[in-house]
Amino acid sequence: MNFTVSTTTAHSTTKRGKKYFGYKGHIGTDIGSNIIRKRAFTSAQPHDSRLKDKLLSGDEKAIFGDSAYSNKTDKQKAIKGGVYYGVLDKGTKRRKLSKTQKKNNKKKSKIRCRVEHPFAYIKEKLSYRKAVTKTLERNALRFDFNCILYNVFRADYLLSKR
Repeated sequence: MNFTVSTTTAHSTTKRGKKYFGYKGHIGTDIGSNIIRKRAFTSAQPHDSRLKDKLLSGDEKAIFGDSAYSNKTDKQKAIKGGVYYGVLDKGTKRRKLSKTQKKNNKKKSKIRCRVEHPFAYIKEKLSYRKAVTKTLERNALRFDFNCILYNVFRADYLLSKR
C-alpha cells in the first residue's frame, strides 16, 4: 500500500505582536461597481505589499490601499502615469503623521474601505470564514469560487437596480 502524506502549505505571520497561521485572500475591486477584478491567495507569510502588482488590472484611474501598500516609487510612477494615488500615508514612531496627512487619510479611507465589503459578504453570506483544507491550491480554489459567487450576486444586484 502506498500512502501520500499531505503537508500543509500554510505559514505564520506576526501582526501587532500576535502570531497568525494560515492563508490570506487579496482582492482588487472596481470602485464604482465594487466587482472583484483581480484576486490572489497566499499563505499568511508574504507581506501584502508584495501582491500589489497582481491586484492591479493596468487600466486604473485611481489606486487606493491601506498604508501597507505605501511606496514612494509607486506613488511617483502613478502620478507620472496620470493615476490618482490614494494609498494611505504611513506614520512611524519617529515620524508621526501631520494633521493634513491624517485628514487626507480619513478621506481616502472612505473609498478604500469599500474593498472590505466583498470580504464581509464572503464571510457572512457565503460562510467562508476559515480555510479548511490543508493545501494552498484547494483553499485558493475555494476562495476563487467565493469571489466568483460574490461577483455574480453583486452583478445581479446592480442589474436589478436599473
